[in-house]
Amino acid sequence: MPGLNIDNNQVAGSTLKELLVDVPTSKLNLVKHKLTEQQCDPIRHSMVTKKDLQQIYLTQNELTNEALGMLAEGVAASVHLTIVSVSHNNLHQQNGTKFMRALKNLKQI
Repeated sequence: MPGLNIDNNQVAGSTLKELLVDVPTSKLNLVKHKLTEQQCDPIRHSMVTKKDLQQIYLTQNELTNEALGMLAEGVAASVHLTIVSVSHNNLHQQNGTKFMRALKNLKQI
């Protein structure tokens, strides 16, 4: 399965939803998107439902506490993810701990 590299593009709204639903990919690169809570919800959903999605790169997104909470739920429920990259984000927030705990079952962080 190919990877989808759309870093530093700030893809948002229905475009992001359509990409996550319609494009089969094992690797998703969303680096430098400044992801909002609205964007993190379809990402969370993809983490849980897309069996082909194995790697997700979310570096440098300035994630809010709410966004971290959504992503933590997706990581915790996913059985297919093997790599999640979240460097240069705001993991010091309340949901950062929840997110870090969700990563315990991954092969690589």
